[in-house]
Amino acid sequence: MVIMKSKRIKFTVEICIAVLLLLFAGSDACLELLDSVLLPEKMNPGYFQLTGTSAKKKVLKKALVEDNPNLLINSITPYKDPAGFSVDVRANGAVSVEGANNTESDAIVRIAGDLDLPTGDYIISDGEVSKDGEAYLCASVNSYAIGGMEEEKIIALPDQNQFRWEDSDNNKLSLQIVLPPYYATAGITFFPMLRKKTDADIAYFPCVAQNPTVEKNDEVYSYNQYYLDTLSLASMTKTDWKLFYRYLSYTVNWKKYNWLTLRCSDGNGFYFSGKKTGDAIYGKLDAVGRVSDQICDLSLTSEGNWILNKSYQSSIRTLEDIFNKNQTPLNQIDDLYSYLIRLKSLLENESQYSIIVSVRDEGTSMLDEVLMKGLHDIGISTALTDGHKGIFTQGRYNGLSYYAVLTSSEVSEQSSSDVLLSSGNLSDQSPYYVISGGRYSAQQVSSIVISGQEESMNHRGMNFVVYNNDTHKVEDSVCFDTFEGLECYR
Repeated sequence: MVIMKSKRIKFTVEICIAVLLLLFAGSDACLELLDSVLLPEKMNPGYFQLTGTSAKKKVLKKALVEDNPNLLINSITPYKDPAGFSVDVRANGAVSVEGANNTESDAIVRIAGDLDLPTGDYIISDGEVSKDGEAYLCASVNSYAIGGMEEEKIIALPDQNQFRWEDSDNNKLSLQIVLPPYYATAGITFFPMLRKKTDADIAYFPCVAQNPTVEKNDEVYSYNQYYLDTLSLASMTKTDWKLFYRYLSYTVNWKKYNWLTLRCSDGNGFYFSGKKTGDAIYGKLDAVGRVSDQICDLSLTSEGNWILNKSYQSSIRTLEDIFNKNQTPLNQIDDLYSYLIRLKSLLENESQYSIIVSVRDEGTSMLDEVLMKGLHDIGISTALTDGHKGIFTQGRYNGLSYYAVLTSSEVSEQSSSDVLLSSGNLSDQSPYYVISGGRYSAQQVSSIVISGQEESMNHRGMNFVVYNNDTHKVEDSVCFDTFEGLECYR
């Protein structure tokens, strides 16, 4: 009887599909209907969007010890520079440079940027590698505002190693290696360290390196991060979470990763250690996806339900406070992955928005597969790659100028080795012009002017301006350094 019932159900489904095909044969409506029934990514878009943002990482175990005196977060991805040198990053945070800077200007290797430090006195060191007239390590303290950099202070080894840092939203701190014009080396390795002045006598200690070259003898943790905008978090269905539970069972329980993290656009996220499938800690995440400030303990069941086990902060009393809280404001999202998810939502659901993108200097080296997809999802189709090969390649770059003007209904974009200039009117008839100057153009610049007002951050990487045609106002101006580190500048 069970077999006969199963066959009857199968036959009924086949008849229904046949009828639909006859009624809508060849129509877009028919194809969309079949896709929604047969394609998993259409049936469960939340789950497939989430797992499509996977970023697999490794980190040296020793760098994660409690009270690590080295406060540096090394964010470099190994790469080859067309100036003639290559850069590699070890799991312990050391940076190796080999080759030559065959240009007439300094070459900058940016180790880390947008470091989150409290106000205080700090010291930098590099293992006594920096030398006068040769390659050297320095700290750069910048003050930023709309329109570009206002002030820069350089603390350069070997002559200077101490500086005072004032914690402010307008200040940005980065560490970088400088290669003088025509400098050449068969191989030099810096051991960058950033520590409190009170720890001046401590020898080199490994720092966290986010994208290292891992060698056989390195003792590392493997982890995986996924990115969720708060809007995407609220739209995840019970079935989406059920599928994710099954995925957790495979990836964490089978020790494929030491931990797995869902990183949200507000800086919080879910940390799964794998001790028990579905058990998670929710709170503020650190650079490698662990919780640094615990908010609550949760459990995801095999049926896709969440259970709030214990809350440590009064702001979280029910599951609603996590999953259905207000969206993080666009101008507070500081990671590019989540930012692109939000832009996609704006263009799909809010027709009044125009988005203008302008690249300054180099803007493609940090584009991985997840960012590739995010850029395509908002309408960018230009192949932003070395030599116009038509594919993205992480760790390589083309140095081209590039701009895009995006709305819900059309896209205007262009890339070139020369400075690009475009102008027109937005949907509300406000005049605009956009300028992009890439690495190899006569001028390295980003300018986005709307109704006579400069709106671009004019920083290296991808500069975005989001304009609301209904309110006639800019809702956000931001730059992500898509050459190194993906730091956010506002």
